[in-house]
Amino acid sequence: IFMAASAVVFLLTTLTTMKHFHSIDASLKDHVNNAPAIKAMMTDEKQPPKNKIIEMGHGVHTNVQNHLQGLRDHIIQQAKSKEVKLKENSEQKPTPPKPLQQDESKENSAIQSTSKMQDKPSTENSEIQPSKKALKIHTSNKQSLARGHSGLPMDHTPALIGAKRGSIQCDSDTDVSSLAYWNDPQGSRDEEFVSPFRVSSSSGKTKYLTFEADIGGFNNIRMSFENIIVMAAATGRVLVLPPSQYMYLLHNRNNFDHFFPLFSRGMQKRLRVVTMKQFLEAQFAKGG
Repeated sequence: IFMAASAVVFLLTTLTTMKHFHSIDASLKDHVNNAPAIKAMMTDEKQPPKNKIIEMGHGVHTNVQNHLQGLRDHIIQQAKSKEVKLKENSEQKPTPPKPLQQDESKENSAIQSTSKMQDKPSTENSEIQPSKKALKIHTSNKQSLARGHSGLPMDHTPALIGAKRGSIQCDSDTDVSSLAYWNDPQGSRDEEFVSPFRVSSSSGKTKYLTFEADIGGFNNIRMSFENIIVMAAATGRVLVLPPSQYMYLLHNRNNFDHFFPLFSRGMQKRLRVVTMKQFLEAQFAKGG
């Protein structure tokens, strides 16, 4: 009897709690759906009045309000871009059809094209050249720094002033540059940054930083190496890479420059990196 009574009490308590949360969820859903921001998106208003404040009723709904406002701006921007594309397509003039060629001209052009193909050297062993479409994609500077409607606006991220989104060079026609998650170049503030820990040597000699790679997996190796990079860049020392070695689960000898662009112009501008061979040659040279 006691166990049955306990089960009934537990069941009633559970049902009451579920009903309470269901009513809260229903009221919140109804409140959001009837918000003025949703109604504004359905109208033709391009910009809301400046003195109009969207009342959500509760302070905890501020994030919902910001999301709705960003979503509205995103929808307007998409509509404007579609209008521009439609206008450009309508202004393009149709190309007139080419006149038919006579049989003799076709034969002559075929002979000329055949002779050109014979004179053209074979490119089987030559370097693969990307197509025009790929070059257009990868050389485009229109990569946006926007982070969607949940990201901060540009006036709230001064570190991105002067930055451009990075690109990925590939011989494919696919826009692989959309996979770039870095900026190249970085913002002007980062480009002009000088570490306060950088101290010049009193003797005038170059200071180096040597290290040994972590013996764990690649993720452990990566994390420890990133700490080494920060220390070398902050103190202004030249980073010396260890000799190439076998890494865990990697069959070939590798070094960190296989995974990080250490010898790129942008990296060398902030952090000078040398190999162990270059370091030893400099140290054993006369006066080293």
